[in-house]
Amino acid sequence: DTYLANNTANKQVYNYGTIYTFTQFDSISVCEGTFTDPGGVVGDWSAPFSDTVTIYPGGPNLRTRLTFLEFDNGWGQFWIYDGKDANAPAIDLTPDNNNTLYAYDTEIAQVVTAKNTEGALTIVFGSNYGSAVGWIASISCYQPPADDFQLKSIATSIPTIFEQDEVSISAVVYNAGLNSQ
Repeated sequence: DTYLANNTANKQVYNYGTIYTFTQFDSISVCEGTFTDPGGVVGDWSAPFSDTVTIYPGGPNLRTRLTFLEFDNGWGQFWIYDGKDANAPAIDLTPDNNNTLYAYDTEIAQVVTAKNTEGALTIVFGSNYGSAVGWIASISCYQPPADDFQLKSIATSIPTIFEQDEVSISAVVYNAGLNSQ
């Protein structure tokens, strides 16, 4: 064959492992597999529906992590909570969009990791109309270090500090690691 361009081909292939389809379970405890929208790996989701699932890590002292390989939810409302139910703090999936914490389009945080002591992530998804490609996310677990101090907030008693000013500085620090403080 004298046309060299058709002599090779490249294709990315994923091993999805066990596939956990949204609406097919209430909760699971795993550290590997693939989490998909109600349409599965190859189908689209179709409204109307609303459901909640919780993914726990498959062992002690671990945190659930979702890595999104694909995400296009159209107008469906997709929330992830850092905990075992929807009463936990919502995770900001769209840090570049100040209008909302939930994801309803294609631009979201690619990696979401639980920070709570149970290591759980709770996903709430629903739509009253429409359909879309949905999502495919790899499930894994992360073991945080024993001590992982993070600065939550910092404040000063005056907005601008000059030499010779008397100032009070306060900070809120928490341990996102395994040791309780």
